[in-house]
Amino acid sequence: MKHLLRTLAVVLAVAMAGNGCTKIEDDNAFGSCRIDLTILANWTIYGVNGLGTYRYFIKDRRLPSNFPYTATTYTGLGGVLLMDVGVGATQPVAYEMSCPYEHKKSVVVSIDDATLEAVCPECKSRFNVLMGNGIAIDGPAYKKHMGMHRYRVSPASAGGYLISN
Repeated sequence: MKHLLRTLAVVLAVAMAGNGCTKIEDDNAFGSCRIDLTILANWTIYGVNGLGTYRYFIKDRRLPSNFPYTATTYTGLGGVLLMDVGVGATQPVAYEMSCPYEHKKSVVVSIDDATLEAVCPECKSRFNVLMGNGIAIDGPAYKKHMGMHRYRVSPASAGGYLISN
């Protein structure tokens, strides 16, 4: 009987370990993020305003092209997607653009304008970013229970926001 209970405990432990969520939660896995939009004029130009509006920040690609990037501006591993999730949201959300399934600097999601979902060009995973959660809704990231990493969006006293990890 003891042997049976011990075997059952080992099998149960292995099964539980295999069912864990594989979402990457470690901020260090994505590099540093710091985008200063705390000056109201910068927020007015580069921020998002209205349900479903979004903007990509990718320092290596100089997106947006006229954004005043500095030595202290960092855009994570693949870039930052800033999105206004609209009704009921007190502030916008910011996501890491590197697909969590691919996890490569060169493989970044983009917004499908017809559905307002983030889509990976490589694995074709789709993510619900409009509801502010970034969960996978299709593709291999969905099968692995992965979601997009969110960055902190902190309101500034004078208006605008600071995006950071």
